[in-house]
Amino acid sequence: MTKSAKTITVDEVIWDKVKEQAKKENRPISNFVETVLIRYFDEIEKSKEPGQ
Repeated sequence: MTKSAKTITVDEVIWDKVKEQAKKENRPISNFVETVLIRYFDEIEKSKEPGQ
């Protein structure tokens, strides 16, 4: 997977929570955000499966 830097605007309260949780999980913020997004999109795909 090719990765590239992106700029986003995030509410300060949310950003503080992201930083805090990434620190708790001992991972870089970018890795934490990417993992959260992967999980989110996996959940969307699961909800599209027949019988859900």
